[in-house]
Amino acid sequence: MWCNTNNDLDWHIDKDELEGRRSGRFLLPLLSTVFYPHVRCAGGELLVADSPPIENGYQGPLPTFGSVISIPPVVNRLVLFSPGILHRINPFEGERYSVAVNIWEQAPLTTTAAEPPA
Repeated sequence: MWCNTNNDLDWHIDKDELEGRRSGRFLLPLLSTVFYPHVRCAGGELLVADSPPIENGYQGPLPTFGSVISIPPVVNRLVLFSPGILHRINPFEGERYSVAVNIWEQAPLTTTAAEPPA
């Protein structure tokens, strides 16, 4: 889980970031979510590439796509999408807060590396 406060994310696929840097593989969550508790902006849409999702364990470049689905940020809107989907945040002016939560089958290395020792 993480909070995005007025940030601008480029095209990416939600994955275990530490494993991605270590091996180049895309280890994917079961589900990605974005919730908008506060929005006062122009722009800031969630842009989702209209392309087939990549498979768990994929190694290679980000997929290409021809079109984009645009989802405006709206207060109390919850967006859910499948794993392996390429997405980004459209540039915006104003305030845009979101809470992103990925649902995992098992904890990603990114999470376990950040945990304090037992």
